[in-house]
Amino acid sequence: MTELYINGQLAVLSEDFYFMLASENPYFTRSSNYSLDIELPMSANYAIFGHINRLDVTKKKTILTAVLMVDARCLLSGSAVLMSVEETRVKVQLVSGNAEFNLLTNDDIYVDELDLGSDWTPVVGRPIGGFLPASEMVDYYGSVDQVESVWLPVFYQDVNPENLNNNAQYEDGSNRFLPCPEFLRTCIQPYLMTVITKIVEHFGYTFDTSFFDNNFLRNVYVCSAVASLGISSALPHWTVSEFFDELEKFLGVITIVDEHTKVVRFAKLNDYFSFSDKEVINEDAVLHEFSVEIEDKKDDKDISSGNVSYDLSSVTDDGFLRLDRELIEAAQKTEYNTYDELVQAYNAMSDENRKKTLFVVGRRYYINYNEGDKNSLREVNLYADLIRNPESETSASLRIVPAKIVQYNIGTYTFLSHNFDYVRTDTPLFFNIPVVSFHKVGYEQSAFNIQEAIEGNVELQEKQKRVILWRLRSIPVYSTAIPLTGNHLIMLIRLPITNKDLKGWYQHLCLIR
Repeated sequence: MTELYINGQLAVLSEDFYFMLASENPYFTRSSNYSLDIELPMSANYAIFGHINRLDVTKKKTILTAVLMVDARCLLSGSAVLMSVEETRVKVQLVSGNAEFNLLTNDDIYVDELDLGSDWTPVVGRPIGGFLPASEMVDYYGSVDQVESVWLPVFYQDVNPENLNNNAQYEDGSNRFLPCPEFLRTCIQPYLMTVITKIVEHFGYTFDTSFFDNNFLRNVYVCSAVASLGISSALPHWTVSEFFDELEKFLGVITIVDEHTKVVRFAKLNDYFSFSDKEVINEDAVLHEFSVEIEDKKDDKDISSGNVSYDLSSVTDDGFLRLDRELIEAAQKTEYNTYDELVQAYNAMSDENRKKTLFVVGRRYYINYNEGDKNSLREVNLYADLIRNPESETSASLRIVPAKIVQYNIGTYTFLSHNFDYVRTDTPLFFNIPVVSFHKVGYEQSAFNIQEAIEGNVELQEKQKRVILWRLRSIPVYSTAIPLTGNHLIMLIRLPITNKDLKGWYQHLCLIR
C-alpha cells in the first residue's frame, strides 16, 4: 500500500499510480533521494493544492512538505515540488535529504544577503570612560565555545593607521583594555562554525558540529574589514551553493543531510565509506539497472589528486607567500644544495644579478628583497602550489587562501579622567594583524626583477586583458568614506605549510573571495 502525504494531508492517487524513486550517493553527486515527476488528479486534491489550475491564480514556485509511505515503511521524508499544473492533473517531484537541501539553496540566494543576526557587543559593552577589566576580554576575543564572533584588529588594503579597523587600546602597565574605540571602524568577525550553523538554521536545518571536534579548524573565524555588526556582511557575495562547494573543497569533506532529523553534517572524504550506517540494497530488490561510461576526470572539489593551488594572487605583499607558476617558470632560477651555499653565492653576486635571480634550495625559494638602501634574502612561496603532475594545469583551485599578516605596534595608552581623553604612551605593544587586499598580474619571459614582479610592476601584455577583468570584478564599490570589502572573506586558520620540506604548522589567515 502506497501513501503520499503532502502538506500534512493524504493525497489521492490515481488508480494506475506508478512512480520511480532514485537514490544517489552524495559522495559522487551531492544529491540523494528524489522521484521523477509524479502525476496526481487535480480535482481530488483541491484540499492540498487549492484551485491552482485556475487562470486567475498566480503561479509561483511551490514547495510543500511530503512523506512517502510504502507498506508502512517511510521511503521519503522531505518536500514535494510543484512542477506543472493542468486542468485535470498536477505534477510534483519528491525530494529529501541532500536533494531537498540543494533545492532550497540552489536558487540565487546569496549568503551575504541572508538575515543571520548581528552582534552588538562593542555597543552595549562600551565603557563610559576608562578601560574594561581583562576579565571581559572573553566577550570580545573568546573561543567559538564562548562567543559567536570576535573583534580583532584588521587592516584594509594598506598598513596604515587610517585603515585599521577594530583597533584596541591597552592601558599602559596593566591588562585592561578598550576595544573598538572608533565605532565607525567596527567590523564583526564571526566564527566559521557560527556562520555555517546560522546558514543551515536559516533553511530549517540543524548543523552537526562534530566534524570540528578536536580539530584545529574549530576556532577558524571570518575576518572582515566591512564596518558592520551584521554577520552576513562579513561574508562574500556567493550563493549558498557556492559557499558549501568551497567549504567542501577546502575542508576535504562532503555534506550529508539526514532527511528524517533534518541534520546537516560534514563527512571526511576519506572516512565516508567507513561509517556503519550505510544502507545495503539486496540484488533482488533492484528493479532497473543500467551502465554508464565513467570518464577519468576528477571533480574539481576533489583535492586528493591532481595539482592544487590557493587562488591567491602572486602580487602585492600577499604574493610573497605564493608565487605563480608562470613567474617561477619565467624567472632566472639558480639551485643550491644547502642554504649556506646559497648565502655564499648571494654575497658574491652583484646587486643587479641578485634582483633577477630566484634562489632555490630543495623546495624552498628565496629572492633578493630591497627595502630602502638595504638588500637581504627573503624566503617566499611558503604556500606554494601542490604540483603532482608538472605537465598539467592546476585541477583544483582553493578560493580559501592564505593572506598576509603584519606585525604592527598598536601602542599602549593612559586615560585622563578630567577630560575623558586617551593618550598614547611610549611603551610599544606589537600585534599580528591581517591585511585584506590583493590583485593579479602577468609576467615577461625575459629576465626581470623578482620583487617588482611580485609587487605588480611587471606585466605580460598578452595576458593583461584577462588580468584587468579579474581585477575589476574584485574591486568593491565604496558608498562611504569607510573602506569596505564586501567581496572578501578571510579566516584565521592554522594552515599546514604546503612546502613539505618545512615542518609543523603556521598560524595564518585565509581569504575567500
